[in-house]
Amino acid sequence: MFKKKVCGMKQFKPNKIIILLAPSGCGKDTVINLLKTATNLKVEAVKRHTTRELRFDDNGEYEFVSHCEFENLLKDDFFILPNIFAGHYYGTSVNEIKAVVDRNHIPILKGMIYQVEDSKLRLKRLFPEKEVITIYMKTDPEDAWRNVLKQRKFEDYLKRIEESNKEYEAALGSHKHLVSNHLSLCAISQA
Repeated sequence: MFKKKVCGMKQFKPNKIIILLAPSGCGKDTVINLLKTATNLKVEAVKRHTTRELRFDDNGEYEFVSHCEFENLLKDDFFILPNIFAGHYYGTSVNEIKAVVDRNHIPILKGMIYQVEDSKLRLKRLFPEKEVITIYMKTDPEDAWRNVLKQRKFEDYLKRIEESNKEYEAALGSHKHLVSNHLSLCAISQA
């Protein structure tokens, strides 16, 4: 089903920037990898900065910095989609986005729903030739997601799931594209 739905995306040209919004553990990387393989699109997840510790499943997608470094960069307006999760900062640098654009790839920014509208406006100012697309993603069934969060040792995973459900409901009215990740079987639907 994913392959059928995503085939229409082959017409995407590199004049896009995609913002993939989802709570931690929903499978953002899985969706990005499926987009690459199922469509042959030149999509690339943009490397993010974070203050959290290195995890067993990190694969070079983060630049690890101290809280102090992150706060200084944040003051300099260095980041798009900055947020705090589980006491750690996350953000995507404008320089990393520009590097992906310069390679003529479609940048995919990963993040949570917070501050997305401000970030979209800023991206449109920085890259006026690009169309900014937001996609909100939710994982079903919840049992699978709960196991991922437990593996990553999120203590308050039930609260996170409840928060995610509220975010998803809010996203239904404000985002053009919604993705539901059923483990690795994904379907893209237009809201």
